[in-house]
Amino acid sequence: MKEPILCYVDGHFAYFTTQSLQDQDGYKWDMSPHEFNAEPPYEWETGEAAEPWEIVQVAWDAEFSTPGAFISSVSVREINEGRCPWLKQYMSDDAPDIPAGTTLGEFTRIIHAAGGKVFREVDG
Repeated sequence: MKEPILCYVDGHFAYFTTQSLQDQDGYKWDMSPHEFNAEPPYEWETGEAAEPWEIVQVAWDAEFSTPGAFISSVSVREINEGRCPWLKQYMSDDAPDIPAGTTLGEFTRIIHAAGGKVFREVDG
């Protein structure tokens, strides 16, 4: 499978998909504001006709804000189409924004460079 890309952020949880942003969907992703309507991305279920994909969820801790803090009304689809980034840092002009489509590896690098941490479940 290909490297997962950012498709949804809810609080301090980020969700990544291995399918294209155009194909990934979730409940009420077309409604704004996303923070009061949308839910995490749909996961692939056995028996679906489409090719399997994976959803990866990570927790993150850094000085970044989600779109609700800097744009009043936007849906998940609009964010994933590039209207604004999923995460923006206001504490530093040097920190890049984190838009939809950012790979999990790049997301982790940006968060770490900003002095933050990324947490992922470890299989036991």
